Amino acid sequence: MPTNFYIEHQSIFALIESLQAQIKELKLLLPTKLYNNRLELATQQLHFPPIPISPGDRQHLPNTGKELRMFDVRECDAACRVLGIPISSEDTVTEKRSAIAEYLGVPSDFL
Repeated sequence: MPTNFYIEHQSIFALIESLQAQIKELKLLLPTKLYNNRLELATQQLHFPPIPISPGDRQHLPNTGKELRMFDVRECDAACRVLGIPISSEDTVTEKRSAIAEYLGVPSDFL
């Protein structure tokens, strides 16, 4: 049976759990963002976060910043789906590229 303290502070506990999940995701992405932030546009391979990506899904991800810049809407949709980035059908291709770049830590001046 829940205590009065738990009942009174249940929303705070939910907020703390949500923040802990966000911090865990950011800790996973930090090495990716640090590596990709110093990329040369065409030469270096993008580094991806340690998320389970099947070999078939790997083909939907850009290999370099230059390749990301050339992604069309369909390719951006596939990459967002693989990486778990929420997108709207109303988003433009530029917005989708920016979302992918931000998620991976690719400098915005590449786009």
